[in-house]
Amino acid sequence: MEIIHGKIIDITPEGLLIKAPYTNIDRACFRKYSMVDIGLNDGRYISNEQRKKAYALMKEIAEWSGYLPEYVKRFWSYQ
Repeated sequence: MEIIHGKIIDITPEGLLIKAPYTNIDRACFRKYSMVDIGLNDGRYISNEQRKKAYALMKEIAEWSGYLPEYVKRFWSYQ
């Protein structure tokens, strides 16, 4: 999977028009790309205090459930 960044050009009731520069046209043709996944970044970030509280909560859940903290973190990150 490749990750490229683009810009929303237009928003209509039918959907989004996104322009993403991609210079390796030969690869795109060879791999026959037809579907993409798009993540929309809303620009929000969490503070250090919020991050510390989130990790403390994940640790508590891991201890309670018997799972490793890393598993709980990945579970929370899954979308």
